[in-house]
Amino acid sequence: MRIAGLEQENVQIGSRLLAPDDLSITGNGHVTFEEDVMSGCNVRVIAEGRDILIGARGWLGDNAVIRANVGANSIVTANTVVLEDVPANAVVSGDPAKHVWQVC
Repeated sequence: MRIAGLEQENVQIGSRLLAPDDLSITGNGHVTFEEDVMSGCNVRVIAEGRDILIGARGWLGDNAVIRANVGANSIVTANTVVLEDVPANAVVSGDPAKHVWQVC
């Protein structure tokens, strides 16, 4: 995991974060990963001017760009750019991300 432009204490990681070495976190906000988050390859979390929360059991697909909150149990598909908050239990896809499915 690469952290650039953030102090180490501005990143909080819950238990069992599954992420490759190329997960990148940048910006001046606080970033929180709750428990059991899974990240694909080349995911970028950009906390520029805001805090970002990745909810419990969130899935971040390969090459996703995260610039907003991702709710618990939500899936961000590969190559998706998240510019607005994703609600819990949702599937989003596209550039910019669009809600494509709500799970329960």
